[in-house]
Amino acid sequence: MPIHHVLRAALFALFTLPFLGASAQVDVVMVYGTVKDFSTAKKLEGVAITVFKNGGKVLEIPTNASGKYEVNLDYGADYKVMCAKTGYISKNIAIDTRNIPEEDRQGGHGMNIDFTMMADIPGVDYSVLLEPFGKAKYNAAVGNIEFDVEYTNGMRDAQARLLKAYEERKKREANVEADFAKLMTQGNAAMTAADFKKAVDSFAEALTLKVGDAVATANSAMRACGWKRPMPRRIARRITRH
Repeated sequence: MPIHHVLRAALFALFTLPFLGASAQVDVVMVYGTVKDFSTAKKLEGVAITVFKNGGKVLEIPTNASGKYEVNLDYGADYKVMCAKTGYISKNIAIDTRNIPEEDRQGGHGMNIDFTMMADIPGVDYSVLLEPFGKAKYNAAVGNIEFDVEYTNGMRDAQARLLKAYEERKKREANVEADFAKLMTQGNAAMTAADFKKAVDSFAEALTLKVGDAVATANSAMRACGWKRPMPRRIARRITRH
């Protein structure tokens, strides 16, 4: 009967990797899991899961409608598994399948690795995610593939700083959206009341929050010229393109 090796470990909370029981395919390292939005926990479809073997790209597959993926890694190589999606920050993990005795390869290994992806918010330093958020390799003492706890601990402070900056930036972005909407409403109300100066002032202030916004720019210009109705967004976008 083949022996199925299943890796069980947990990393820093921001990048938790649950490793649960699974039947791995024979003589390969089966890596599988779910990709979710970090903030909402929504399962992400269409995330590109890319496998690099000894530095070269060998495979790319998308996550399915449930955010799930599955890839098989051969023994005897150094791998990087990366997830990427437009609007999100990419992440990767390193898995070394070298130096594993033949007797411990029989039955294969299973690794359940769930990714959480952060939205790409301007103003946040994501450089720590250029490095693997975890490194796994064979541990002869236990006869299994395990994560490098020392490496994980070394990444913890940098990951904590990223999390703090990310949450603070998200809060500021939410406040900007609320303030912008309020100023736009005030500007339109002032225009309805024929208070052109107040309308222009409101739209001008809105533009300090969202520089170059098509509607605010067009409304500000049209109010200054005496236009008496709010500018439809589709028309505003056409005007600001020219």
